[in-house]
Amino acid sequence: MEQKELEARGYFRVDDVFPVISRKVTEDSPYRKSKVFPGYSMEISYMDVSDGTVNPQLWKMLVDINTKLGLILEHLQLESEGLIKAEDMPVNISASGIRFKMKEKVDIGDVIEIKMLLPTYPPVGILTYGNIVQVNDLGNGEYEVALHFSDMDDEVKDEIIQYALKRQREILRKHKQQLDVR
Repeated sequence: MEQKELEARGYFRVDDVFPVISRKVTEDSPYRKSKVFPGYSMEISYMDVSDGTVNPQLWKMLVDINTKLGLILEHLQLESEGLIKAEDMPVNISASGIRFKMKEKVDIGDVIEIKMLLPTYPPVGILTYGNIVQVNDLGNGEYEVALHFSDMDDEVKDEIIQYALKRQREILRKHKQQLDVR
């Protein structure tokens, strides 16, 4: 087997359904850095322990309020990116690429901006880019596209890997439960 073929399957691939927004990148459209949308609620863990100068019950309430505000800010960020109201669609994803359907006609080699909302708790929003490596015209105004992620930083790749591994464990667990029932 050729080295490139080995690299193409170097990550776990999983099928799932979640919100995806895609658009073809053109010369006059902005090209942003790939990123994980900020997780405000995760930045307050250092506050979980009081220094003793504040009533412990009051401290717990303040931490709870701060956590809830963080979740609201996360939700607003995801909403501003269009991910809260985006349509769920079937995808096949790994840390190296994604396959999904889109209505915009694209060609092999085109660069696509992808925003996706990984169904974790809390949900993780991701912005990344990829190069189209395969296009199948489905004949109904839709195209099934496969793309290879490009210019992805380690934080984004790690989030996708964690998600794919967790999802694969869920699928294997469900499959095992179905076999045990028989």
